[in-house]
Amino acid sequence: MNYQSNIITKNRATHTGSEVVKLLLFALITLNLNAQNTYSDINDIRNAMANAKPGDEIIIAPGTYTSQSGIKDANGNFVQLTGGTNGDKDNPIILRGAIDPQTGDKPTLTMSGSKLFMTITGDYWILKDFNIHGAKKGIILDDANHCQLINLEVHDIGEEAIHLRSNSSHNLIQNCNVHDTGITNSGIGEGIYIGTDRKNHNKYAPNCDNNTIDNCHIGPFVRAEGIDIKEGTQNTIVRNCTFDAKGISGQNSADAFIDLKGSMAFIYNNTFNRNGSTVLSSGIDFQKRIEGNTSGYRNAIFNNTFNFDNVSNIPTARKKGGDVTEMHIWDNTRGPDTDNNFDNNSNKFVNQFCPSWNIVKCSTLSVNTFENSLSLTLYPNPTTAKLKIIGLKQNEVKFTIYNILGQAIRKGILQTNNVAINVSELQNGLYIITLEKGNDTISKKFHKI
Repeated sequence: MNYQSNIITKNRATHTGSEVVKLLLFALITLNLNAQNTYSDINDIRNAMANAKPGDEIIIAPGTYTSQSGIKDANGNFVQLTGGTNGDKDNPIILRGAIDPQTGDKPTLTMSGSKLFMTITGDYWILKDFNIHGAKKGIILDDANHCQLINLEVHDIGEEAIHLRSNSSHNLIQNCNVHDTGITNSGIGEGIYIGTDRKNHNKYAPNCDNNTIDNCHIGPFVRAEGIDIKEGTQNTIVRNCTFDAKGISGQNSADAFIDLKGSMAFIYNNTFNRNGSTVLSSGIDFQKRIEGNTSGYRNAIFNNTFNFDNVSNIPTARKKGGDVTEMHIWDNTRGPDTDNNFDNNSNKFVNQFCPSWNIVKCSTLSVNTFENSLSLTLYPNPTTAKLKIIGLKQNEVKFTIYNILGQAIRKGILQTNNVAINVSELQNGLYIITLEKGNDTISKKFHKI
């Protein structure tokens, strides 16, 4: 999408009165200027954000910016940077870093102490291509909708790194790298926090809905959960992310990659790596914490890979509390390959099949004529050379391998006496294999390493 920019610039030369008038008139009648509104001072960045209008693009010059001073945001929080103006759908407000052409580094905004770093209280902001280092908390969205956080690195944070709070909905967090959180308070050092704990619902509105976390790397040394999806939230999507549990603290019940307390959440196509953690007790914890259908209702966890190293007794998912309903968990891959998907307390609350309301259309599987998808396993997964289809009982089964762009890159036929596919020539990454027999199809995910 092409955005029209209202250019914000610092005066870099002295002009006569008539020259200034000519420049202003030229700016007003020109819709697309090539001039760069680039800032190399933290105070200038702060002022540009405070005075931003729909369509403005605020560019941070390469370098490191350090400041101990702060300002009050719209809610009275003492912060380093804040944006409170609304953009709109066609003219968002953009705050982005300029990549250093020599090193490829993004600008770094850094501070220490007990202050929040950045709050956004306006709609339609795009934050992209910079690092945030230090501070008590990283980025908080309050009553901020339709915002995008893209290609940010948030690390060495006292508590949580990114928090979507109080009526913040329809936001996207994409291609972000979050690590080293909870340095001063490990029990609330989440990587990404969606919504608000029930104890604070009287202070912050709980309904942070329709938010997406896509293709992010979370960990290591995220000392609380990688993602905490709170009660009162709905339609949170977590997909294509990689989690690293190294450094998780175990404090304040932080012993899983994700804590799922909301409703209508879809967690799929992610990779979860234990990476030597000695406190990891579950892949994903789920529970119901408040009455109604905004907690513990219609959640789906599917097509994920859980790498638990050589530990076999960690459940893929675990119920922590409350009578959850319509909890669906299916087609996930474990390493080591065991049947320890759920503990005894969780089994009766879990449906191991794709529901009709799933975000991804369920395969048209006929159990009587083709294998139940739960009985088919890809092994080893991840794989370096050969991928075996364990549990295949039908001959003449067509297979197609797709890359993450949805492009078909391999096709063939499987027989019960030949269920191994040589994938050694594939580039490392995530793939989907689809098996077809007649009108029935099954799709599963595997990683090539």
